Amino acid sequence: MLMKTLKTICLFAIVLFSLQANAADLAVAQNGTGGAYASITDAYNAATNGDRIIITPQSGNSPYVENLTISKSLQFISGVEGQQFTIQGTITINAAAGREVTFIGMRNLVGNISGNTTSPVGTRCKVNIVNCTFLNGNVAFDYDNWDINLISSEIKGTVTYRYGKVIGNIIDCDSLPYTPVITVNTDANPSNDTLLIIGNKIYVGTDFYCCYTSAGIYWTSSSQYFSFMNNYITHIPSYGSTAHGIYVSNAKSSSTGTNTIVNNTITSLNTIGITYGIYTPSVTNALYVIKNNVLKAPTFSNPLYGFGGVSFNYTNTGNLGGSLINDGTNNLTATINLDADGRLLAGSDPINAGDADSSYYDINLTRNDAGAYGGSFTLDNFHPFYTGAARVYFLNAPRRVTIGNTIGIKADSFDR
Repeated sequence: MLMKTLKTICLFAIVLFSLQANAADLAVAQNGTGGAYASITDAYNAATNGDRIIITPQSGNSPYVENLTISKSLQFISGVEGQQFTIQGTITINAAAGREVTFIGMRNLVGNISGNTTSPVGTRCKVNIVNCTFLNGNVAFDYDNWDINLISSEIKGTVTYRYGKVIGNIIDCDSLPYTPVITVNTDANPSNDTLLIIGNKIYVGTDFYCCYTSAGIYWTSSSQYFSFMNNYITHIPSYGSTAHGIYVSNAKSSSTGTNTIVNNTITSLNTIGITYGIYTPSVTNALYVIKNNVLKAPTFSNPLYGFGGVSFNYTNTGNLGGSLINDGTNNLTATINLDADGRLLAGSDPINAGDADSSYYDINLTRNDAGAYGGSFTLDNFHPFYTGAARVYFLNAPRRVTIGNTIGIKADSFDR
């Protein structure tokens, strides 16, 4: 069969966060200047489903000090392109089937954003968090029937949810011991969807005495498949700790889909405790693809431990554990030199040494560089953040196409 590598894609992306017909714009500005509302709460009280609340940053980036409880489908958007509006307070979203709440360009000094309870069965209650910053707060939606999209945001805290996407973020847990940075728990509505955790920079315990037993990504769900790709996970654990880069404790039992752990870079400075790079469990009919990962630590108890096929992974020390069998392509004594952002430096063995299949090619159409900067979803696609008015933040297209066949392309995007 004649195959051709897909090199150029032209597309018109459908905006994910679209406006409803007849929606109104409500303005918020410091002291109610120009007839605007003086507080976000006042604008919220006047809003109806589908409205946008456009918030002008206050002088000196001083915060709107408000706690928000949201029971309507609304958008909260910065009124200045490329600049975030600042608030200080907790944000609670009340569950409702089909409700959709979007935040674009928000900076929260202190406060969590969370759901309040399980959402009714039906269309999931959706929360979109885009180009936002939480300097001291968690994203907490550990309830059924929610859909969380965390995009191009910076979180100084943890993220917990059951369904959704986490794409292109910086998530830093530096003061919460015993706590994974990203946790995905089982949802009550199993499906054949694949939940994406792609292109994130994840910092686990940047304080040496934090995160005694923890993980960058902690997956417990048996409801959906997962795809962990091009994440940079760095772990600085405490004395005698157990450190995991990616810890999968359960997985969907089905032969109709695949769980993917590809092109991640996982590092640890642990010299005393127990360090695992990637851990996967034995689940009947759970299929895994684990390849093109870079795992670096002074001492690994097991860089790869668990069950399922693996190939083309690079680590500077350790042995495969569990029932994993080295198929001869894993390099367990590689030379790996990284810069501060996890990028491979010249002379590192994983450069141009990932899977040679063209479906894993780097975006310059050379052989895959193992680690977070290799392949089509290179970390360079997501960082630094883009803060303009509109953006396609994720594009999923076939890596190869057959001449004469239709090309299926899906793009996720937003427009403020």
